[in-house]
Amino acid sequence: MKNMKKFISIILCLIMVFSLTSTAFAANTKPVPTGDVTSTAKQAFEYLNQEQQAAFLRQIEALAWSGDTSLTDFHKTHVDPNYSFNRSTATTPIQTRAAVDIAGQLQALNLPSAVYYGLLAFSTALGVPMGNVVDVVIGLGLAAIIVSNWEAISGVWQDIVDIFVDAFGSTVMSAFYYLQGLVGVYTVTISGSTITVNGKDYVCDEDAETVALSMSRNGHTYYPAYRTNNTVLVCPEDIPRKAALEIMRLNHSRAGVFTIQSNYAQSLCQTLGGGIRGPEGEFASGYWMHYHSIKYPYAHCWYIS
Repeated sequence: MKNMKKFISIILCLIMVFSLTSTAFAANTKPVPTGDVTSTAKQAFEYLNQEQQAAFLRQIEALAWSGDTSLTDFHKTHVDPNYSFNRSTATTPIQTRAAVDIAGQLQALNLPSAVYYGLLAFSTALGVPMGNVVDVVIGLGLAAIIVSNWEAISGVWQDIVDIFVDAFGSTVMSAFYYLQGLVGVYTVTISGSTITVNGKDYVCDEDAETVALSMSRNGHTYYPAYRTNNTVLVCPEDIPRKAALEIMRLNHSRAGVFTIQSNYAQSLCQTLGGGIRGPEGEFASGYWMHYHSIKYPYAHCWYIS
């Protein structure tokens, strides 16, 4: 077993040396959508069909009638300059209980107007049978709104998620996982040898020896991994570094991360804080060398060479 690890390490070192003379690998990142407030607000409103637009206007007018004119003002400024709302002459809009609850809960979070507007448009779109909720988010341009305002809303993000899950059920989570991925936020759970990252399952079912030689030579790349029966099983599908950090933060004695080079394993554990322990290897890990974070001592970051 140890000799096999040494052989794989030697082969990989040679491959990496040759790869340095070839084309460099590009960073594995998603493009982040951008857009100014007016264009994204118009996109959100115009994505709604005529019936949904009417329902949306009733929602923001209900808020205005009760004293919060922030969204009617926002709509006039950024979407429709011909729009007008006069509380003294307006009739109290009839609202469904769900619409009132969502609007009120979002209002309590003191969100930037663009975020408040976009999320209410999202709730309106979800109020009728829809297809893929991620497609709805994209169609509304909500991604650009969330990315642009992330710093202001990150502290209440989980509250936003909870409001929508309570109202529409867990089916909306794929939309929020999509948005989280754009801003580098990852939710990780473990069930057996399956590690789920932002709703996507990574099944660790391939022996590390089998897949090591076919892994990306990019040392920045990390793979979900699971220790069982004195071996390390890997899902040969790479994940972002921030997702790898969240796996390590679970501090699970069997779930961890697999990478190519020791310095990237070491760096990952250092980022977690509190110092590192290693390198070390043991029979329980099939003699794969690894590092631990002192702060999260049970999680492993295994490496090849």
